[in-house]
Amino acid sequence: MHPKLPIRPILQIRRAQKVRKVHKVFRANNVSKILNKVPEEQREDTINSLIYEAEVQLQDCIGEIASLQHNLVELQHDLILAQARLACYLEQILFNFENFTNAASELHLLLYNKQERPLRTMEQVNLRIQHLEAKISKIKTYKSSTSSLAC
Repeated sequence: MHPKLPIRPILQIRRAQKVRKVHKVFRANNVSKILNKVPEEQREDTINSLIYEAEVQLQDCIGEIASLQHNLVELQHDLILAQARLACYLEQILFNFENFTNAASELHLLLYNKQERPLRTMEQVNLRIQHLEAKISKIKTYKSSTSSLAC
């Protein structure tokens, strides 16, 4: 391998046009100096960076910056939407948990007193269960109406 062109073996699979772009922007001897200073395990990344930088410099740099800024704005927008959805889901989970906890507590009180023995008749239990089922139905209705919102 020629000492001034360590880039050649690695770039054999790359198109000659990319090599010409790198040489045009950085000059072949500068490319060799850069690559000689870089550890061998980092050369492929260095070459890819040089190719990218050469292509950007030969194109419109302003256009590349604008494109990257546009991508950044889109990603920030996506992040805000994801955070809003997450907040909505967490609110629904908290609402459901609170209602479940209340229903479980009421059911426990319905069936047992402090001494842990049955307190009510089956008829009273059935009436209370119907009342709890009505509450659960209201919760489900509320849940379906809130899930059709922006979440």
